[in-house]
Amino acid sequence: MKRKSQTLGNQSGFSLIELMVVVAIIGLLASVAIPQFSKFQNRAKQAEAQEVLAAIYSAETGFFSQYNFYYGGLETVGVGKPVAAAKIRYDAGFAATGALPANTGVTPPAGDAATLGGLCAGTCDFVLANGSAAAGPPSAAATGWGANATPTAAGFGANATALLNTGGAIDTWEIDQTKKINNSINGT
Repeated sequence: MKRKSQTLGNQSGFSLIELMVVVAIIGLLASVAIPQFSKFQNRAKQAEAQEVLAAIYSAETGFFSQYNFYYGGLETVGVGKPVAAAKIRYDAGFAATGALPANTGVTPPAGDAATLGGLCAGTCDFVLANGSAAAGPPSAAATGWGANATPTAAGFGANATALLNTGGAIDTWEIDQTKKINNSINGT
């Protein structure tokens, strides 16, 4: 009677070394892809700042064409406040309110968002880097508001600020009456 012999050559599967090589390759790809993904996310977040500043520019130039004066009251010039408790990243506004000349005939509405609070003036929740919400703009003392010009007959300077990365710098964008937009502090 003949015995059947077993051969080990017919087994299929992966060796430990093959699995370790695959894990190493996946780790290498992840180490390259994750930072690139973070940069892409920050660029997408910065689009909000550019959009808000473009709206301020449009409203200011429209107001100027009618009254020959730039003004720091966002509601008066036509930039509405976001809905209360809206989740946004950037607050935008001017360094100071300025004053309307007497001959404009414009009466700003009560509560016009013309002060340091900017576009939100306390009505927005700010989305922080970790996804949680804060009651006001991050580290307002470090945002560089003072660099922007109070709106006058000659021009204006507005900025938008947000904290994009925990522990990072405050991301600050600026625009003026010439439509020059600048990322003065890159917080990415």
